[in-house]
Amino acid sequence: MLILYLTKRVDMEIKRLIAFALFVIIDSTFALARENEKRTFIYPRIGCNVSFYDNTNAGLDESSTMKHDRKTSGNMGFEVGLDAEHYFNRYIGISIGAYYSYKRKSEGDFTDEYDDVKYVMRNSKTTFHSICFPVLAMINIKTWRNSSLAFKGGLQIETLLSANNKNTQYDYYKDDGQWKLKDNGVQQVDGSTTGAYHKMSLLIPVGLCYRLGHLSLDARYNLGLTRQYRYINQSKHQKGLTVLVGYGITI
Repeated sequence: MLILYLTKRVDMEIKRLIAFALFVIIDSTFALARENEKRTFIYPRIGCNVSFYDNTNAGLDESSTMKHDRKTSGNMGFEVGLDAEHYFNRYIGISIGAYYSYKRKSEGDFTDEYDDVKYVMRNSKTTFHSICFPVLAMINIKTWRNSSLAFKGGLQIETLLSANNKNTQYDYYKDDGQWKLKDNGVQQVDGSTTGAYHKMSLLIPVGLCYRLGHLSLDARYNLGLTRQYRYINQSKHQKGLTVLVGYGITI
């Protein structure tokens, strides 16, 4: 009887061991499948940007007598669009996006002086409307139960739709060595400066994306490969920071 009892006991323990081993194998198989699972998402996103432009009146070329101020200013705008993201496995993916971008530049005050006339422009501001197409590689850095942190980096093509400048202009003339304001010499200037900027720009966006469930928070630094202005060879490269929030839709 004792031998029979021990035999049944050993048999039961072996069955439990086999069942546990099967559980481990099945769980590992599903885990491996999850790691190799291909996933595709659409992320509508909206957020803000901070763009850094030379604090220069781009409507004037380098032959102008105006002294260009090379100080770079940061101004806030916004962006809205979507990304299509495809993961080849749990760790590596690609993102292709399309965004409308609104940017601003505050240029401040300028004086353009000649022998007999002088133009003073105050509170000069330029707005930009663009379409951006980022193509980014994605690498998961860390994954938790319901969240993850990923690195993003790639190339962005930016197409300028329009640029518009507004300022208050004061026109002066010289009389006996003194500057005098012309009659009706104060005017509100509002016009296009699209031609002063490159129509197509290339940037390298790099940053991080934190996901919590379907929500995501993207922070990207955009390093420009092209200069800002067409007629100012010494202008700085375009650069800026973009922060976006989005909601993932599985397709």
